[in-house]
Amino acid sequence: MTRRITVWTPVADDTVASATALVHHLDAQTLPVQEWEVVLAASPGPHVADLERVAAHRPNVRVLVQDAGEVPADEGEADHARAEGEWVLVLAPDDRVEPAALSRLVQLGAEAGDHDVLSVRAATTLWGVADGTVVLTRREGSRAREGGQRAAERVAPMGLRRRVAPSPSDPAHVLSEITADVRWVDGVLEFLGRAPLHAAGAAGADIVLVGRRTGVVHAHPVDTFTVSGDDEDTEPSLLWTASVPVEAHDVDDELEVWLEVEPSDTDDEEGASARGALRPPLVGRVEAAPDRELDAPAVVRGRLVSVRSDGEGIVVDLGATGRSLLGRLDPRHATVVEDATGSLLTVEVPQLEHRSTGVVEGSLLIGGVPLPARLVIDEFPRVECRLTGSPGRAALEWSFGPGPAAPTGCEVITSPTGEFVVATPRPEAPAATVRAPRAPARPQATGPVAALRRRLPKGVDPVVAKLSTMHSLRGAYRRATGLR
Repeated sequence: MTRRITVWTPVADDTVASATALVHHLDAQTLPVQEWEVVLAASPGPHVADLERVAAHRPNVRVLVQDAGEVPADEGEADHARAEGEWVLVLAPDDRVEPAALSRLVQLGAEAGDHDVLSVRAATTLWGVADGTVVLTRREGSRAREGGQRAAERVAPMGLRRRVAPSPSDPAHVLSEITADVRWVDGVLEFLGRAPLHAAGAAGADIVLVGRRTGVVHAHPVDTFTVSGDDEDTEPSLLWTASVPVEAHDVDDELEVWLEVEPSDTDDEEGASARGALRPPLVGRVEAAPDRELDAPAVVRGRLVSVRSDGEGIVVDLGATGRSLLGRLDPRHATVVEDATGSLLTVEVPQLEHRSTGVVEGSLLIGGVPLPARLVIDEFPRVECRLTGSPGRAALEWSFGPGPAAPTGCEVITSPTGEFVVATPRPEAPAATVRAPRAPARPQATGPVAALRRRLPKGVDPVVAKLSTMHSLRGAYRRATGLR
C-alpha cells in the first residue's frame, strides 16, 4: 500500500532523546499506521544504533543514514527521492502535533489538486494555539518542471502543531512567586492569580500546561490580565485570570501549570522602538495561593481530574494518573449482595470529596486479576464491582486511571460455596523458633574408677585423673576403697 505521508525528521547526536519522544508521540495518530511513515535521517555515528532500536518493532519507522554530501543545507528540507509518501512533512525532533494532524493533512493534500507545495496554517480558535505554518511538499514536486513548483495555501479549522514547552533557561526571563487560586466553574478550571513582572508591561499572556509523561504542551490565552502597581513606590505585578476546559485535552497525564508572558515593546533612551528585537517570553511555574486549599477533584468526560501541589507548583492530574484518590478501604464500608446475576460488591468512599457527579470506569484487582468496576460519584460516592474468583484469600487493589493500582489494605475471602467477604488481612504468624541442634551425649563409663570419680567432688577430679594413669596406685586405691 502506498504511503500517504512521510514524516521526515533530521536527527543529530544530541537530539536522539527528543526524536525518540517524537516517535512515541506519533503513535497516537488517528491515521492508519500503514498510510504514513517516519524517516529518522541521521548522520553516521554511534547514535544510529539507538535509533535502530527505536525503529525495530515499528514497521512504519525507518532509520536513514546520510553521508555528509547527502545532508540538505536547510534542516527544513528532505530527500524526497528516498521518501515513500505522496506528501512529505518535515518535523524537528522537539515538534509535537495533534493526534488528528496527519489525517487532516492527508485530507488537505487530497484537496490540493496538482499543487506541489501546500502551506497549511491553523485558524485561530477560542482555545487554539497555532504554531506557525505547516508545509507539505509533494514527492513528485521535487522534480524539475518547466513552470516551477506550484504552491497552494489551505486553512485548517483546528490547530495541527502544538507549541514547544517553555524553557526557563535564562534566569533573567523567569517569573517568580506566581500564585493562583484554582476553582471548578461548570467543569472548567478557573485560575485567578498574581505574578510579578520583570518588565514594565506585558503584551499578552498564556496559561501553559506541560505534560510530564508525554511532553505535550497545551496553551490557552489568559482571559484577562492587568498590570498594577506601576508607580515608583510599588513593584509592577500582573493580575490574571484564565479558564482551562479540561475536556479539550485528549491525554491522561500530569500537567504542570506555567504562566508565559510576552513582554511589551518599549522604547530605548533615544526613542528608537525595540519592536524588532527578539525578546524571549517570561515564564514560570504557578504555585497555589497561600492559605488556600486547592479545589476537590471533579469528573470530566468519565475521568477523575484532580488539582494538587507538588511542592514546586500546581499539577493538574488528568485521570488519576499520578496517584489514587481513594486511599485505604474500611471493611465496614464494604457490602456484598447476592442476587440472581452474582455477587455485587459495593464500597462506600465517603472520604472522596468532589465538585461534580459522574461515573468513572476502572477495575478492582483481586490477587492481581482485574475485574471491571466503576466509581459512582454522587451524593454518596461508592465503588461497584461484580466479584468472581477461586476459594481462598487474596489482596484487594483498585485502579481508576492509567496509574498503578493502589492497595486498599483489605483482602477478599472467597469460601468454597462462592460467598465473598471483605476483611482486613490476617496478622502474619510469628516465625517458628528453630533451636540449634544439640550434639548427642557421650555415653558414660561404667567401670569402678568412673563410678568413684563421679562420687568425688569436682575439685579433686584432676588428681583422680592422674592417679588413674598409674597402674600400681590404681590397684592399691581400689583395694583401700573397697572397690574390690
